[in-house]
Amino acid sequence: MPGTVIKETMYRSNDALLCLMLLRFYFIVLALMCLSPIEKLHSRRSCFQQGFEPGLSFQIRANLQKYPFASMVCLYIVVTLFFSMSVMIWERPFFSYTVSPSNMYVGKEFSTLSSSIWYTLITMTTVGYGDVVVNTPVGRFIAIMMIFTGAYLTALLIAVQSNLLALRESGKSAIVQATEQKSALDLIVAALRL
Repeated sequence: MPGTVIKETMYRSNDALLCLMLLRFYFIVLALMCLSPIEKLHSRRSCFQQGFEPGLSFQIRANLQKYPFASMVCLYIVVTLFFSMSVMIWERPFFSYTVSPSNMYVGKEFSTLSSSIWYTLITMTTVGYGDVVVNTPVGRFIAIMMIFTGAYLTALLIAVQSNLLALRESGKSAIVQATEQKSALDLIVAALRL
């Protein structure tokens, strides 16, 4: 039938090897952690004196407290690039042709990194416009992982921002003391008016 689209996706062995190449993002995170102030020798020594070994999860939490904005930006960039590359690899239509005299190639939704980044950001923020969708079972699994990761990162961003806005104990006691002094001053002024 002319104009009918036949979609058949076939994966090659180099696609699986290309996915193993995505482990580089783990090494990027490790390299960023080496720049952390917790990684310095005196910091590691103080952690050992406190009775624990500073692992990767401790370094991530310490960086989130010490450098919250930079840590969240780096985390969003690494996760977005990881999922974008994964979607681009697994959703790349290798054999998708129209049955027509011109035999044109169709299905270019994930042929570029920019379109994969667009899909990843829209999916991670759970907006989901529907202009680009995944078709393969592996792509759908990656999309589900993107949704959960996006929800987690959004909750983490909210928690980091609330910690930034929260007052320390000294700030809370200063507010209590200032309001008590103001109410005492208002009471004195009211008594002097009588």
